[in-house]
Amino acid sequence: MVARQSQTYEQAVQRYVEQYNRQPPPGFQDWFTFAKANNAIIIDDYGQLEQDLAPLRKIPAHVLRQRMKNGRKTGMWELHQWDFKNGTVSTGAKHGTVNAFKGILQPFVHKLPDFSVLQNWDDNHRVCGPKPGEVEDVNDTTVIEVGTSGDPDAMDHLTIGCPRNTETTSSVTSDRPSVDFCKHTHDWMNQHGIFRVHNGCFNSTVPVLSLTKISSFQDITTASWCYGADGYRLWGLNPSGKDSDHVAYRDKRARIYWRGSNTGSRRGKKPHYYGHRERLVMMGAQMQKKAAELAARYKGQSLPGTFTQDDVKRVELPEMPKTFTQLQLSALSRLDPEAIDMNFVGLHGCQNDPERCAEWEKTFPLAAHQDSSFAFRNKFLMDIDGNSMSCRFYRLLDSNSLVFKQTIYVEWHDDRIVPWLHYVPVSKGMEELPILLDYFTNDPTGQALGEMIANTSRDWSNSALRKIDLSVYTYRQMLELAHIIGHD
Repeated sequence: MVARQSQTYEQAVQRYVEQYNRQPPPGFQDWFTFAKANNAIIIDDYGQLEQDLAPLRKIPAHVLRQRMKNGRKTGMWELHQWDFKNGTVSTGAKHGTVNAFKGILQPFVHKLPDFSVLQNWDDNHRVCGPKPGEVEDVNDTTVIEVGTSGDPDAMDHLTIGCPRNTETTSSVTSDRPSVDFCKHTHDWMNQHGIFRVHNGCFNSTVPVLSLTKISSFQDITTASWCYGADGYRLWGLNPSGKDSDHVAYRDKRARIYWRGSNTGSRRGKKPHYYGHRERLVMMGAQMQKKAAELAARYKGQSLPGTFTQDDVKRVELPEMPKTFTQLQLSALSRLDPEAIDMNFVGLHGCQNDPERCAEWEKTFPLAAHQDSSFAFRNKFLMDIDGNSMSCRFYRLLDSNSLVFKQTIYVEWHDDRIVPWLHYVPVSKGMEELPILLDYFTNDPTGQALGEMIANTSRDWSNSALRKIDLSVYTYRQMLELAHIIGHD
């Protein structure tokens, strides 16, 4: 990926034309100079950006501008507008995240032409777009909000855009089955909380920036404000370095660690068991209990070639598998029960449903709050979606630990963060977790591979995911948007 990037402006223009069959937008030379001056590694691979903007290129600029105006009139929750004018930027949004994103814009905002674009500050995506197969009237400025309560589920709402092509021009993201929402809808129904949240979206093509999206939606993914915020990066947590990771990978404890709360799903007496974070905690509990059982049962004895019917049984939990496979049991038999440590430190929604919280805490006692530095004592760090994508992802990549990641979301960085090179991908069912842990803990090849991935991800984060890299990406994104949308 790195070796093939353009080194001169002329090469960058040639590569752009070859990839997209058009000339670069006005301001491209200034962008290239900015990128090179800041030692940006990625110059040419912007496949995710191209996919995000492709629907907009089919609509006349004046229609897009009117659709933005009409979209704002719907009163969509947390929908605001960025106005770029005379080298400055302004917005009506007031919360602190605005300043964090302005920090990403600041190095180049004076170079941008005048234009406006909508920004969705909510965790959910906002542009479901027209149904595939329907011919969108490119001259129609009507924008309608369609919504769902998430009760009993949000399936129809989330799949308005299905089937939708998820391919990009990037060799990294050319095949992304792990985030193909349309393909896996029924598999994920009881594995992720997104299917039980309320949401609203626009049923036409409208330029809206969002933190992330599922692949069936048409939002424009941004280099999220949190990835450049001090509190979400290892280098910004504490100026004294208290929370920095000073422990080498080989000196860390062979344990998978996660702490968080029950975000990501609607609160309710039964549906909360469908939440992805709840399922992570339940999976960890099943694995830990079984590892302890096997350790006690076969202490000092040779492990059997085939485990018994009692061995295969899991502790029964709602909506979770009831048995382990022989391969999973073999892996768990080689793991210390304390090698699995994934739990909640707090629960949301307890004021409205104290019985549910009491029931959960009785089965899964909450863990104590710990400094973020405690996580870095562990070799394996789990990352999982919350209400949206996980803002802690880059902080984990910054560390010397090996990151395990589960997500359903498409993000701006999908061109440049590579599974099995920068992190270990985990499926929504998580059934491979025992085998992965055993491999990276006990297999010599796995031990070496784990250290390699951990070191590679740290180095890549420090060279390609810096705050200035977010600015480089956003600068190019804004130039493209300004050229597409124009101004009145």
